[in-house]
Amino acid sequence: MKPVWKNQPKFVEINSTRKSPDSDYPLSGVVLFSDNGKGGFFYVLFGGNTVEIIAKHMPFGISRDNPAYLLVIVKDGVYKIYCKYSHREEGAFLWEQEEKPKWFRGLKIVP
Repeated sequence: MKPVWKNQPKFVEINSTRKSPDSDYPLSGVVLFSDNGKGGFFYVLFGGNTVEIIAKHMPFGISRDNPAYLLVIVKDGVYKIYCKYSHREEGAFLWEQEEKPKWFRGLKIVP
């Protein structure tokens, strides 16, 4: 699967936050993380039209009927960012990057 973008576009605004975001939002502010079998999560907020922009690349958009979340998978030192549906298998490979995303903070490891 090819990524939608080569890198994180400037118009996709994602910011880290310490507080759990509003859970009633169709694109969850809880980002899941996986690195060689270790998992965790952290919180983010979306700025501008980020949710609408990402939704355009999802097979069924993003809505209350089709809620989604971001998934970060680290493999061989490369961070791959996906958007996945909460209740479906489908999703989109958004981009990959070698450096840790700036919004990747406050990781909580799940044992």
